[in-house]
Amino acid sequence: MRHCCSILRVASQPPHTQSPSSTRTSAQRLEEEEEENEKEEEDEVKKRKRKRTRTKARKRTRK
Repeated sequence: MRHCCSILRVASQPPHTQSPSSTRTSAQRLEEEEEENEKEEEDEVKKRKRKRTRTKARKRTRK
């Protein structure tokens, strides 16, 4: 698991500095990182939904 900032740095590198063989691997890396980002975003959304349901449950018990 890489930090999101390192992913941005990899994505922001200009392609002309890389050799043609490494551009293929970087494209594959970008695809994998995008998939990881999507999974992380889904996990965050799930956590937010869980937190919302917990707060609702607490409010019910207080009343």
